[in-house]
Amino acid sequence: MTHEMHNDADEWEADSRKTSKKTIWIILGIVGGLVIIGCLGCGGVAVYFGKRMFAELPAAQQTADVFLADIAAGRLDEAYARTSQTFRTATSLEQFKKFVGRFPALTQNTSRSYTGFFINQTNDRVQATLPGTLGGPQESLSFTIIVVKEGDEWKIEQFNVP
Repeated sequence: MTHEMHNDADEWEADSRKTSKKTIWIILGIVGGLVIIGCLGCGGVAVYFGKRMFAELPAAQQTADVFLADIAAGRLDEAYARTSQTFRTATSLEQFKKFVGRFPALTQNTSRSYTGFFINQTNDRVQATLPGTLGGPQESLSFTIIVVKEGDEWKIEQFNVP
């Protein structure tokens, strides 16, 4: 009889270990599945916002291109009209014209290149930063243009040269 009780205890202990291992595998499977779902969800959000922000870049760059082309062609009133309300509040048209006159490379450039870009979106504000260089017969000039969305249009908010 003791032998039978011993076998029953061994069987119960073996069953208990099998159940315990099975429970651990179930828990690990659930946790692993949640981790995978979380990673896929984060990746999907990143792709969605990344595509949306990168889709904005060509229009932002085109705004900067037209602004610089207007300046190079001497169309300073048109260039100034492409600036944001914030820019126009801080800088009058006369100040803008004096600024342009201080840098001959702005009106005598023969090439333009961008050295990168940054797009930031915070709440309802979308902003692109475009650093670049204007090349001319006498000199080159580094610049940074920051464009922002005002309504559906991109506008120049800052135009900085060293």
